[in-house]
Amino acid sequence: MHMHAYRTHAGLKALHLDSHFGSGAPAGVVRGCVPRASIEVIPSRFKAVEKWDAHKKLGPAVATAAMNRAMELADEYGVGTVVVDNAFHYLWGGG
Repeated sequence: MHMHAYRTHAGLKALHLDSHFGSGAPAGVVRGCVPRASIEVIPSRFKAVEKWDAHKKLGPAVATAAMNRAMELADEYGVGTVVVDNAFHYLWGGG
């Protein structure tokens, strides 16, 4: 484990950042993350490509859904692409 990952991106850091930017942000503050936001699929002219507007839904959840959908599209068309816009991510993953 990298020390910088341990000190700056552990669970406690996530809770701290959520209180400022996410679901814990005070009323009237523009939130970065929108809890329970819905993903909107934007029409595409290609059957194997989907464009999504995540409406500031939490990035890791959107990324998992996008990868699963891309694999479904690839099963059907031989290739699958999901392009995501407007997702929110304030933590850094790595290992």
